[in-house]
Amino acid sequence: MTKKTISTKQTIIKRLKSHWEWFLFPAVLISIIFWQTKDALSTQGNVKVPNFVLPSIQGELIDSSKFDGKPTLYYFFAPWCSVCDLSIENIQTLKDELNANEINVIAIALDYQSKEEVEEFIRNNKFPGIIALGSQQQKYDFQIKGYPTYYIANRSGIIKWASIGYSTSIGINTRINWTD
Repeated sequence: MTKKTISTKQTIIKRLKSHWEWFLFPAVLISIIFWQTKDALSTQGNVKVPNFVLPSIQGELIDSSKFDGKPTLYYFFAPWCSVCDLSIENIQTLKDELNANEINVIAIALDYQSKEEVEEFIRNNKFPGIIALGSQQQKYDFQIKGYPTYYIANRSGIIKWASIGYSTSIGINTRINWTD
């Protein structure tokens, strides 16, 4: 090896060592995302959304079987959850950006004390969309371990994406576009 080759290798190694945090941060972030969703329903294309019929906050019945034909975002939240308080605005932004003919969006309240508690949360966050009053059954069926939890199902009702915690409307929209 020539001195120039050795010098070039040393320079590359030196630069990599001085910028190790550029590699560390994405690695830690990706690890956290995978750890958070390790207990979620599979997104490998073999799990269909569990069926449910739930009352909405408006008093109607919401039947999950009616969502086939369009991608669907399922947003599970708890009214006492501060991250949910921050993230539900992103769901509203997403709804505003997308045509209602492109996607179904349903927010499902869990771990609430009363319907009034959910209504207050929705009123404070000015969320006009479909709000279902979920139960322990949906928490079990969807394997909800934390809030907020997001699932995106494709047009056939197959779960393609899962996330727990804060997510931006841009991030969710990108994943919606990857569902089919």
